[in-house]
Amino acid sequence: PLFRSAMAEADESTLAKVYRWYLRGLPVDLAIRKVQVDLEVSEKIIQRRQKNQQTFEL
Repeated sequence: PLFRSAMAEADESTLAKVYRWYLRGLPVDLAIRKVQVDLEVSEKIIQRRQKNQQTFEL
């Protein structure tokens, strides 16, 4: 139930990442949190790269 409710809006790729961490031994709540943090970090990196690219184009 925790897994389904927390990941209701996730795409298949995100679900696969959560399952992967769960199968590696992380409890469900920590697997979900790990993937959420990874996604947040990735998004910030993408935003930073876009910002830097815009700076260089000026």
